Amino acid sequence: MTSNLNKNIHNQKDTCVATTSLTEAHQRMQISEALVEQAADAMFVFSRDDGRFIKVNQQACNSLGYTRDELLQLSVGDITPGHDLARRRLAWDSFEVGKQYSFIATHRRKDGTIFPVDIHLTKLQISNEPLMMAQVRDITERKRMEHDLRLAHAAIQDSRNAFFWISPQGQVVYANDHACRNLGYTRAELIGLYVWDFNPDHSSEAQVQGWADIKQNGMMILETRHRRKDGTIFPVEVIKEVLNKHQFRTLRF
Repeated sequence: MTSNLNKNIHNQKDTCVATTSLTEAHQRMQISEALVEQAADAMFVFSRDDGRFIKVNQQACNSLGYTRDELLQLSVGDITPGHDLARRRLAWDSFEVGKQYSFIATHRRKDGTIFPVDIHLTKLQISNEPLMMAQVRDITERKRMEHDLRLAHAAIQDSRNAFFWISPQGQVVYANDHACRNLGYTRAELIGLYVWDFNPDHSSEAQVQGWADIKQNGMMILETRHRRKDGTIFPVEVIKEVLNKHQFRTLRF
């Protein structure tokens, strides 16, 4: 009788431990789902067989303009211009389970607009079901900024004024063609020099104060002198501005 009682107590303990473990696992799953649902990036889980969406978060719905019910009726091909399921499946099948793969693509919203996205794709294997999970970020603004920077760089590069990007320490990190020609240096020679290497009126001490002044005022205009590689000195008007973390200098002669 005592033996049976001990067995019952032992079984009850095992049941209690198992129940606790299941409860903890369920709680962890709820936390994970909440984190995914509130993520700033769009999250998609879809079938590797046909690309059908199985789970999406709120940001996925917001970014594409669909309700959750609408989106769960669609597949990867419905939101990806030029999608070729057979070709994509070959790629997905070659992926390692659990490893993340990143690439740039485009998505199409419900209203037909197309936008660039950065995708991080992971192959999953859950209960023998072949799945893919995609973390997707809209990079429209990043692409626009890159385009604007390319245009600005092209305009600066071809400008008839000399342009320099100067670090807070006074070192040249960029110079356009006109700056190189005017000082008689190649770009490789000019980048890495300090302002006082070609400005006889400047110094490392003056750079510290000048950087503080330009950060406070936003822009400064001054007259100074520059020295070419061959030693000749000539007058210049310098316009200083802060661009990102670098000092941006426009020289007018």
